[in-house]
Amino acid sequence: SARTYVDNFLLNQLLPGQSQVLEDPLFHYDDDESLSRCGSLQRLDVTVYRLSKPTPGDANICDDVRSTPSLPTDLPVPCTSDIVINEINADTSVSGDDGEFIELYDGGRGRTPLDSLVLVLFNGNFDSKSYLTVPLTGYKTDANGYFLIGSASLKADIFAPEHSIQNGPDGIGLYKDSPYKFPQNTMATTKNLIDALVYGTNDGKDLLLLSLLTPGESQVNEDWNVQSDGDESISRCASSQISSTSFVLSPPTPRKPNDCSQRPSVSQKETKACAAVKRSQLLISDVGVIISEVLPLG
Repeated sequence: SARTYVDNFLLNQLLPGQSQVLEDPLFHYDDDESLSRCGSLQRLDVTVYRLSKPTPGDANICDDVRSTPSLPTDLPVPCTSDIVINEINADTSVSGDDGEFIELYDGGRGRTPLDSLVLVLFNGNFDSKSYLTVPLTGYKTDANGYFLIGSASLKADIFAPEHSIQNGPDGIGLYKDSPYKFPQNTMATTKNLIDALVYGTNDGKDLLLLSLLTPGESQVNEDWNVQSDGDESISRCASSQISSTSFVLSPPTPRKPNDCSQRPSVSQKETKACAAVKRSQLLISDVGVIISEVLPLG
């Protein structure tokens, strides 16, 4: 909006619980500015927009810190639902699985608090119960948006001894919940689940764990035949959460952007679901409004 009042009725109908994003008549790039998406692919989240110079057809300008104060002061802080499971390397070619890790990502915001989040690892082999719970309250993503749970050699944010992350078939769930809700041997659940996947190393499908943790999705598999050096990770290359089609096999890239150039399939569903996933990734990126008047409050 280019107006100075809040349309609460429209907000409640279209974006309940969020704030109106305003262009600022005092903030100008050559008498024009736009609302530009910066730092996240999160849908229906007004906090991802900043004021910047209009860039139709080109990348948004997100490096001007002057744009941030122009937004309403009641905008919500980055929410924990923006955090995703970004990369997993459970079965490494390094002796003793010294390079294993799980990487979380906040979309590039950086310094996002992980309060109220808990990472839970589940046994496969038709057990489907938790074997490791990792509380995340008190931690933040790094300046680039990454958070690493893994081996000491990777300088992880949370140290995980060798063989802590089982090779599969097993599952990983990211929850907004108390770690006390997940004592050892807790059955997998989708309650308060933010992101999850069931993975393996070309093992047979664990249909029970799939049905409990990621219903309707496929098992994601590492495959040592994909990389010549015998090591690869399961890497997120699409934004959809709790979706096996979001992941591909690639060389491990802890604390770096995932390598999505090769894109070998890791899911039997990927081919037939590809078109639907691509459609779901369309986002509003840039909005330009011509300001002709500023209406008074009231």
